[in-house]
Amino acid sequence: RQWINPRLGRHQTKKINPKITYTEPIFKKAQLQINYSPSYLYSTNNKITKDYDTLQKDYVNQNVTLSNVYSNVYITQRAGLGYKFQNKLFNINFGADAQSALLQGAQEYPVKANVNSVFYNVLPNARFNYKIKKNNLRINYRTNTNIPNVTQLQEVIDISNALQPKIGNSKLNQTYEHNVF
Repeated sequence: RQWINPRLGRHQTKKINPKITYTEPIFKKAQLQINYSPSYLYSTNNKITKDYDTLQKDYVNQNVTLSNVYSNVYITQRAGLGYKFQNKLFNINFGADAQSALLQGAQEYPVKANVNSVFYNVLPNARFNYKIKKNNLRINYRTNTNIPNVTQLQEVIDISNALQPKIGNSKLNQTYEHNVF
């Protein structure tokens, strides 16, 4: 009979995401906005699973099928241009950012494998604010991208919930979202 212990693992994430914005008046009630935002995200997830040895009465034998060591780096460069107009009744902002993104993944165990993906996107945005006496009507539109997290990219069977085993896919692409609020 074989038992499998809960995963022994280590997950680590490091992120830096500064943003620089410059605003230049171009008319009495209008401004031009320029922004730049680089980002760096590093994630690791080490999943080590051991089988129970009945002779040694301990979890000693590493299960290769359920174990994996994976890390990834996600680097983006995002720059944009926007326009803002404001008067007593309303203000409106609109613009777009161009973003390039690099996703590099490395599986170290059980076999070495690398993933390199490059993404290019245009990310439009708009904001409208209308003052109605003491209230405001606000409408916002924004787009953004998201990458799969490290556990979604990690190609190892996860049986932490035995009724819903799952496995990652290192070929997943980033998602592109439109938000209106």
